[in-house]
Amino acid sequence: MFRSPAPTSTPAAPSPTSCSEDPPCPRHRRSPHQEQFQDPALKVDFNRELAGVVGLTEGDAATSIQATLSGSTQTAPTYWLNPQNGVSYPVSVQTPQYGIDTLGELKNLPLTAAQSTQLLGALATFSPEPRNALVSRYDIRPVVNIYATTQGQDLGSVAAEVQKIVNESRAELPRGSTVAIRGRQAP
Repeated sequence: MFRSPAPTSTPAAPSPTSCSEDPPCPRHRRSPHQEQFQDPALKVDFNRELAGVVGLTEGDAATSIQATLSGSTQTAPTYWLNPQNGVSYPVSVQTPQYGIDTLGELKNLPLTAAQSTQLLGALATFSPEPRNALVSRYDIRPVVNIYATTQGQDLGSVAAEVQKIVNESRAELPRGSTVAIRGRQAP
């Protein structure tokens, strides 16, 4: 069981990255440019056995869902040729967002194949599940980017402060992880 430490009578010394001012001074203000790690998502578990009985496959379901939610340009691009000027225009058929804005409406999405039509809700279960919001890579390795910028200070002093924080955090890194500073820095 985790227990928080007992309160002390003397306040803790501020860390080099914290600020006692309220609101924080520009030097210690949090940057709005940090990557968000996860977004809400809806997991669709498709029952392949049941779908096979009615003549549908996962591919049929994926194509129907993608065409409905993303539009036909993703699965079957179609173009209209204007006979007056000879220019081709892409044509996309898509269900408007207000047409599928509840889970019940998504479950009523028809899945079609050559000989069969079924509702998605009859062949799949749905559950909320977080997913990675953004997967960043540098030289093929996954990375987490934290951005820093100067405000009211020169680049050299900001780079020195960031380097100090990076050096202090190296001991706390999980095995196999590294910290690196990239981008513009003072020499």
